[in-house]
Amino acid sequence: MIVTQLQAWQIVVQDFINGHDEFVGGEEFQSLSDYDINKHSCITIALPKGSGHTTMAAVIASTYPTAVIYSDLEHLEEIRRAADICSESCAISVYELYYAIMTRNDPQQPTNNIEKLSQKLKDKKVVVVDQASLLLPGIRDWLLYASKGIVVFLG
Repeated sequence: MIVTQLQAWQIVVQDFINGHDEFVGGEEFQSLSDYDINKHSCITIALPKGSGHTTMAAVIASTYPTAVIYSDLEHLEEIRRAADICSESCAISVYELYYAIMTRNDPQQPTNNIEKLSQKLKDKKVVVVDQASLLLPGIRDWLLYASKGIVVFLG
């Protein structure tokens, strides 16, 4: 890992990720759907630009099996430079998400893009979105619906 020291807010995020399974295993979450659990337990951090959102996304992806949602290739390279991504993590373009959601009901599509993306998220402990302010509400809701682990929105 390239990152040497985390900021206080980044340590709190890591602590919450580590305690997430125990948190959502409580009685109050037993009757909720995956979407509701994710909605009530997701993390949203929106600090000023330069506060370490991208570094945090990289740290998460290097520590846990993670689906990293990125905005463009330059952004993905910035995440990869910040830390060594673990082999169980994957990267998904925000545009891939947009396309899959826009075409989910299109009979002309030979394969179900949404199902492919759902499979990518299925075994991930964390879904982290850097530059989350770029997401349309429908994408945000779909991530909360499809994720089986904690969802972290950064930026």
